[in-house]
Amino acid sequence: MKKEFVKYSLKGIQLFLFFLILYVFYKSEFYWEGSKRVYYIKYYIILFSLFFSTILLNLCSHNFKQNILTISFSILFSCYLIEGVFYFIDLENYLNIEKRLFVSEVKKSKKKFDWRTTYQFYKDSKKENEDIVITIKPSHYLNNSKNLFPLTGISSRETVYCNENGYWVKFNSDKFGLRNKNQDWNTQNNFFLIGDSFGMGACVNDDDTIKANLEKFYGEGSVIDLSYNGRGPLQQYAIMREYLEYLNPKLVLWLYYEENDLLNLSNEITDNLLNNYLVNDDFSQNIYYRQEEADKLNFETLENEISFRKKLHYKKFFKFLKLSNLRYITLENFFDKKKNIEEVDYSNQLENFKEIIIKAKKLAEQNNSEFLFVYLPSAYEYLPKKIKDRAYNLIKDYPDIINILRENSIKYYDFKAEIVKNYDDPLSLYAFRSHSHFNPKGYKILTNKIIKFVNSNYVVFSK
Repeated sequence: MKKEFVKYSLKGIQLFLFFLILYVFYKSEFYWEGSKRVYYIKYYIILFSLFFSTILLNLCSHNFKQNILTISFSILFSCYLIEGVFYFIDLENYLNIEKRLFVSEVKKSKKKFDWRTTYQFYKDSKKENEDIVITIKPSHYLNNSKNLFPLTGISSRETVYCNENGYWVKFNSDKFGLRNKNQDWNTQNNFFLIGDSFGMGACVNDDDTIKANLEKFYGEGSVIDLSYNGRGPLQQYAIMREYLEYLNPKLVLWLYYEENDLLNLSNEITDNLLNNYLVNDDFSQNIYYRQEEADKLNFETLENEISFRKKLHYKKFFKFLKLSNLRYITLENFFDKKKNIEEVDYSNQLENFKEIIIKAKKLAEQNNSEFLFVYLPSAYEYLPKKIKDRAYNLIKDYPDIINILRENSIKYYDFKAEIVKNYDDPLSLYAFRSHSHFNPKGYKILTNKIIKFVNSNYVVFSK
């Protein structure tokens, strides 16, 4: 190699390493706001070591520098060659035991599965409806310093939701950006349904949701569904505060999902605006009359969400460029020995949860409504032990939640206990027997059990 080539190659490598260090700093301190600083330490060590090594190379002879460059380029080429093999055999999904089990169950079922990504389906759907949107989690607005925290999606739009059962689900949002019909707001509602994605009917068609199954028994328009994906208990209480006074339901049906409700609460409680609902019983955003403002914010967020979904669509290519598979089976496994899906303990949120649920029950009673808490189990509970053990921290608070309900005389229906007691094959209730939401069968069984419990325990519904 000519001296000039070696010289500029070293400078190029130094510049590249410098930008990599800046990128790691950005990811650690800005993107993750310091929450994953420990994870990035190994990359700081490696990159700084390489950077200073290239500086020291300037003190070495031309032949030595030439040999080092040759070895470096050979190693880099070999790394990408290995990564290419991993890419070809889809190592990422193979190593992901949950994904592997899901794909296996899809193949076993011999059902047609629409494997398009959210971005692909959205782009294809726009050819038929230019105004179509995708669901936007209200959690996008946590700690964003806005004077309004939207608690719903975009109103009056065809909305792309999700796919777990082999088909993509879309729904038409109502005037408040929720999964109802507009006329439902003008009827006498028996139920005020509050929850997250399960309450919203994640990944099943309109006729298979909890709302639809309740209405098959109690009549069309008997349910107002205020559920939305990504919500935790504080957001659920907030939307109850904002909308309950405009309706007069016989029963507030509160859905609790054990896997992530306390996790979501731990994030929600840090938002000053949301926290006002907990500390000030008179606080309100008057969001019932501010849907136009909420839509404006949601449309702004929509662009970012579509961009994010586009990145996910092309993530395999970008992961190839970042040698993701190779790093995973070398650096990640070497430095990160803990393999729990979620290692943070959220038990410190139990007191906040207790306060919220007591306030929610009291609010219902002040509105002359009954209150029912429904406990929903995670599929992790029924998956192979090696997966369940990794997810232990996500599902371990079950006894504490039940104790809080009992100690405060809150009526509850425990679907988790129901499954354990009466179903030999709980996974048959989840999409392709996987870590997912319920399938149509699961939603139907859950709703029928709720109906039976309600009719047996609430005089106003007894026949």
